[in-house]
Amino acid sequence: MTPKELLFATLRHEATPRAPWAPFSGIHSGFLTGADATRILTDEDALVEALLAVNRLAAKAITDRYNVVIGGNIPLTSIMLHGTQQDNMKYVVDLLDQLPEYRNFIVAPGCDMPYSVPVENAIGAAQAALEPESVRKMLENYVSAPLDINVQLPDYAHLPRPLVEVFTLDSASCAACTYMMGAAAAAKEQFGDTIDMVEYKFTQKENIARFRKMGVKKLPSIYINGQPKFSSIIPSREELEDAIREIL
Repeated sequence: MTPKELLFATLRHEATPRAPWAPFSGIHSGFLTGADATRILTDEDALVEALLAVNRLAAKAITDRYNVVIGGNIPLTSIMLHGTQQDNMKYVVDLLDQLPEYRNFIVAPGCDMPYSVPVENAIGAAQAALEPESVRKMLENYVSAPLDINVQLPDYAHLPRPLVEVFTLDSASCAACTYMMGAAAAAKEQFGDTIDMVEYKFTQKENIARFRKMGVKKLPSIYINGQPKFSSIIPSREELEDAIREIL
């Protein structure tokens, strides 16, 4: 049994030769997913909290078959931190409108809320979850203000050396982002001054405009010379180094 198999056997309380203490064989646990887990969802998953990268409709189709509750997912920064109360209310209503039914679904933040989220934004999101019909009527003419920030992108065609850009929520507080940034930092240590590396955090408003202009779909992601290389999937050391060597 591999370490990964042992971990999941233990989490699922399956009795094994190396985990004979498991008291409730066959009982599945629920998992919080932070990267793109859509491609590995199976009929046996008990998916309790799905973060931003997971296709919630695909996940809910599976969990509904087994009467499992799934939670998700209000964007932490673009909506909860930097949006207005109306933005939060509209996002929740639009989210609920995507679902075939509300049963077994919990409206929740994408992960840990940033410290400075305005209280009124959380109140608005809660009201929309509890009273979607009245809030929908309230917001029928509401249009979110555009993000009026002009960002300059690098001239990717004329860079002096490869540029590794790490797009994160915030590597200081998001676990998956920490791992992605760690992979990039290890590559920077390996290649030294032959490459440039920078992190852009979604918690900073100007970076939201950058992400949109770049077309970044999922976090965390690594772009090399302006091209997406690893989207919500953390590369191994060898995979990232090989991707950099291709353009050195």
